[in-house]
Amino acid sequence: LRFRLCIDEMISQFPELSPPEAGDGWRKRDSYISKKQGVIIRRMEIAGIARTVRPSFVMPYMAGMTDDAEKVLLLRKFSVPFRAPAYVFGGDPVHWQRTGQSVGRNSIVGTTVREAGSLPGHLAADGKRVRRFSEWAEKISPPFVIADKIGKMRGDIAAFGAAYVFPGAHRTGSMPDRLMRRTDRHLFNMRYFHGFMSSAELCVRGWALIPSFAPSNPHTVKKYDGLQSPAERLNGFSYHENWLRNLLISASSGDFRGPPHNPL
Repeated sequence: LRFRLCIDEMISQFPELSPPEAGDGWRKRDSYISKKQGVIIRRMEIAGIARTVRPSFVMPYMAGMTDDAEKVLLLRKFSVPFRAPAYVFGGDPVHWQRTGQSVGRNSIVGTTVREAGSLPGHLAADGKRVRRFSEWAEKISPPFVIADKIGKMRGDIAAFGAAYVFPGAHRTGSMPDRLMRRTDRHLFNMRYFHGFMSSAELCVRGWALIPSFAPSNPHTVKKYDGLQSPAERLNGFSYHENWLRNLLISASSGDFRGPPHNPL
């Protein structure tokens, strides 16, 4: 009974985290105890599809407890190598690396933005980087299909000039520059990509999500009246005071946008 009351309250308070059919009713499917963490995992059936209700205090795939991973992933915001938290907090560097990669499986925009109205009216772009990219492509002589796409991209550089006469548009590329400089430093510190491209992509995607939810420096938090992170400032609230649990809860809505991995 307590489980049903809790789920009904969450559906009513945060409808964006549940499938639209949840408002028409649901029923408890079954439950089991995780062999990794000893946590009871329950499943509920919505519109004939079984979905897992996973608590936010455990990491995806039951890889560990959120409170243990929170400090390690916070250090990843500053590109600290995985061997450092393994030495300080224990565990294996590969375990912490896979924990960071698990965050990258979530949608970056879908996790960060709660409502479409929160998105900015204008996006900032930088034509200078497009020009440098095309110059780099000329030196390496890529295949014709790729070179043709890059050439068309460079031909559109003049269109960026229209932004300077459009009301309310960004006048400089300083905002993309700040993000690109942080990305450049992160990639340099990790010595760019290792292993397979799929794992490298997950690592970069996971790192891109962490700065959006990890706490900002105290001066920035004070400036924005206690709002801890960029995602919290964008949406105006957080689901949980723990930044990593807030990230996992925000990412949970991605599960109902497609069929579950195990609908049986």
